[in-house]
Amino acid sequence: MSSNTTTQNCSSVDNTIGPYAGEHCRGDFDFTLFFGEVFLSIVPLALLLVIAPFRIVYLWRKQTKVSRSSLLFMKMITWVLLAALDLALLVLWASRRTSKHRAEIPSAALSFVGALVLGLLSYVEHIRSIRPSFLLNVYLLFTVVFDTARSRSYALDPDLDLISAVFPLRVGVKLFLVIIEAREKRNFLLAKFADCPPEASSGVYKRALFWWLNELFKKGYSNSLTVDDLFHLDKHLQSDYLHRTLGAAWDRGKFSSPVVVTCTSPHSLFAETLKRFKWPILAVVPPRLCLIAFNFCQPFLIHKAVTFSQQSVTTQTSNIGYGLIGAYILVFVGIAVSTGQYQHLTFRFITMMRGGLISMLYSKATDVALADADAASSITLMSADIERIITGMETGHEVWSNTLEIALAMYLLERQLGVACAIPIGVATVSLLGSLGATSLVMQRQALWLEAIERRIAATNAMLNSMKGVKMCGLTDVLRQDL
Repeated sequence: MSSNTTTQNCSSVDNTIGPYAGEHCRGDFDFTLFFGEVFLSIVPLALLLVIAPFRIVYLWRKQTKVSRSSLLFMKMITWVLLAALDLALLVLWASRRTSKHRAEIPSAALSFVGALVLGLLSYVEHIRSIRPSFLLNVYLLFTVVFDTARSRSYALDPDLDLISAVFPLRVGVKLFLVIIEAREKRNFLLAKFADCPPEASSGVYKRALFWWLNELFKKGYSNSLTVDDLFHLDKHLQSDYLHRTLGAAWDRGKFSSPVVVTCTSPHSLFAETLKRFKWPILAVVPPRLCLIAFNFCQPFLIHKAVTFSQQSVTTQTSNIGYGLIGAYILVFVGIAVSTGQYQHLTFRFITMMRGGLISMLYSKATDVALADADAASSITLMSADIERIITGMETGHEVWSNTLEIALAMYLLERQLGVACAIPIGVATVSLLGSLGATSLVMQRQALWLEAIERRIAATNAMLNSMKGVKMCGLTDVLRQDL
């Protein structure tokens, strides 16, 4: 009687978007089946299937970098097994006399097709890329969690006994894929690519946790580090590559932006730098957006935890408590990972920018005539000016991200405080105007400081060129004090 009542209660909501299935349905703590199939299965797989053909074509044009090995054979066998289980689930869903919801067969069919396409993507990624597939690892990590939730829903539904028996096997196979797809291929790299740095061959999990640095930390803990102990630089961080990327483009003077820019315009170097390093700069945006999302999850979690602490202990509230524990773990781990990746990618593109600009200056210094050269200006550009540019770029992404955070905070304050939210908004506005005024003052002082550095370098250079006369006239102490 209880199972029939549960089935009746769930059947009325399982064909709706939900997402909450409501009370008296599968332990009072579950999604509707339609929501689970659409948003936990169809949507993520459809997004990946849109990207996968482009990735396959892109990699197919690259040369082979990894030899065929037992790891590749294991991957292919596991993908075939996953496709077979998806086909079995499709047959089980299609053979049912009554439908639970309208997305069950489309979801099963798309999963079967997806397993075949992703198996092909896994093969191409394995032999044509030196690192584990980012797309596959991210997709498998999230969907194995989603599939675990779906497996629980099927297990609690008495009408889905056969499906609830097969689906956990599919989850287990996918979990095995999570493990083997994340394995490094360094031992199987061809000789031409065997000396690549650890970061270049590390998977998404090692790079997210900076696990690839442990070898260097271990070596530094037992011995004093030398330059030879450091890892080889990634190709995109090497000076010759950066010079070709930025310096050569500057020499050609080719700009494809819609705004006409010439090498003599004030912002031409800035425009060309942004153009040549656009992808490293844009790579910072996703982790920064994730950090914003995780930060704004915290007030909602606190509100829910306070409300939860005032409720009596029941089966439903116990399930909510477990959900809150998982949510807190997800949010704080997400904050740590997204913060690390945001800062890492920020300093990575800053390093690329610094390397490109300094290589351009050195190249120009070797070509310019001695009569036209200003040693003081050149040295100032390679030291103080470059560092000033780099310091500004460290907070470059904070401009748009802080603007977005302020807008979201204002919206949330208005929901909680109403008209009273104008008070903290007014304080923030006054602070913003004050910081803008201080910024203009600081920029003027920085310009004076750089001019003073340039004069000091010029005087030092003149003194060193006339050192014999300085010593003969006994001006050493006087110039030491002045400089």
